[in-house]
Amino acid sequence: MDQVTLASIDQPFFSTKEDGTGLGMVITKKISADHKGTLQVESQQSAWTKVWISLPLANDTLH
Repeated sequence: MDQVTLASIDQPFFSTKEDGTGLGMVITKKISADHKGTLQVESQQSAWTKVWISLPLANDTLH
């Protein structure tokens, strides 16, 4: 994934696929944020893309 694409993936209706809606990452980011979580994307062009979704524990009993 190039830097322009990586910078645009959280924009509504942005897609690199001909038949894509461009809403998948936007919806995913919104759901994780609604649950006080984060979404992180890392990519090496033409090789791999990693997506991390981190969510807090429900009762936060470990702190």
